[in-house]
Amino acid sequence: QGRWGRLSRPSDAHAGMRAAALRSTPGVDGGVAVAAAADELLRGCWAYRRGGLGHGRGSGGPALRRLDAGDREAIEEIAAATYGGHDYVAAVFPEWLQHEGKAHWSIAAEDDLGKLLGFEVLTLYDGGRTGWLEALRVHPRHRGQGLATSLQSGLVALACDALDLARVRYTTGSGNVASRRLAARCGLSVVASW
Repeated sequence: QGRWGRLSRPSDAHAGMRAAALRSTPGVDGGVAVAAAADELLRGCWAYRRGGLGHGRGSGGPALRRLDAGDREAIEEIAAATYGGHDYVAAVFPEWLQHEGKAHWSIAAEDDLGKLLGFEVLTLYDGGRTGWLEALRVHPRHRGQGLATSLQSGLVALACDALDLARVRYTTGSGNVASRRLAARCGLSVVASW
């Protein structure tokens, strides 16, 4: 039902909205350099905290990092509270971990105690030229605090800056105003609707 829109890589006009630009890592090859750059990007991303924005752990706001095996229980809790408990993310979580840094790239927000607050995943397609944003989830107790914007803008920056993808895609319902506003804040624009 409704029209769906795919959103594309941010334009240069939105470059200022992206997280810190990445530099190549001297003396490191291929995927290791990209993974190091991705970790650098996540450490440098702005994360939400009450009263303003702060950098990572110890700032009073969530730190951004990649998903890891210790997140399973929190992901199951978030999935149970999403789509009436019929969310797919807990079922595909092991695959995401298995292919993290290859076919899948993730971003997660955690509080000062290491508790997972939200996450999103970027899946590579088209021979690694296209990144698909999926599974943006924020724990219900932490919604409305800017976490979705921090997560998605961080993952878009990773896709565009560290992975240098030709395209970043995202699908949402035409009636999902909040999702479309979030995409626009992260520099994405509608390229098709049906």
